[in-house]
Amino acid sequence: LVNPLFDWIPAALALLAGLGHPSQRLVHTIAALYPAVLGALLVPAVAALAQTLAGRTPALLAAAVVALLPGHFLAVTSLGFTDHHALCLLYTSD
Repeated sequence: LVNPLFDWIPAALALLAGLGHPSQRLVHTIAALYPAVLGALLVPAVAALAQTLAGRTPALLAAAVVALLPGHFLAVTSLGFTDHHALCLLYTSD
């Protein structure tokens, strides 16, 4: 389910932004920004999950750890690293 959605979501965004006829530059721009946006969405998702399980303080700590520590999260949500792992991280955190 993740792999087709990873391709379909930016394709739909490009179609919408390009009013049905997106340019190659627009598609490349959306594809480059897509993992970074997914990485930004990961922080509130982790915070919501941690708040549900453990409370407000652990939620803030978990969000800070995901946002600031390098490693797998940073590697797969970097600008221009268009790979499906960014969407997998978002799905598994919520």
